[in-house]
Amino acid sequence: MQVNDPVCGTKLALDRAAGQEDHRGWAYFFCSTRCDRLFTADPARYVGGEQPFARPLASEAHEEQGSHG
Repeated sequence: MQVNDPVCGTKLALDRAAGQEDHRGWAYFFCSTRCDRLFTADPARYVGGEQPFARPLASEAHEEQGSHG
């Protein structure tokens, strides 16, 4: 699976991510430790409405599935 780094937009495979941060129920992945640090310092700058750069955390995804069935 590929994702985009929310800081710089670089596309990367999850198994190649240099870092991961969990923020408000979403997992964000980074191409470098620099991008990870920038995100950690000010997540609101890089997230908003839809989450094209992230995926729901496993526990959140499970809860969503349960609420629909």
